[in-house]
Amino acid sequence: MLMRQSDLFDRLDKRVTPVLTILAETFRSLNACRKAGEGRFIGCAQLLLAWFYSQF
Repeated sequence: MLMRQSDLFDRLDKRVTPVLTILAETFRSLNACRKAGEGRFIGCAQLLLAWFYSQF
């Protein structure tokens, strides 16, 4: 874990943004909850699409 954190800070210094990684992890986690039946989050794809259109 410590290595991953230091890698993140190294990338931030080089102006590499972690936004896409965070978004992908959020999307993956929400889909996993929905598939496992642990949560009732409907619309993972719709949320991602709305964010995508607002960014580009």
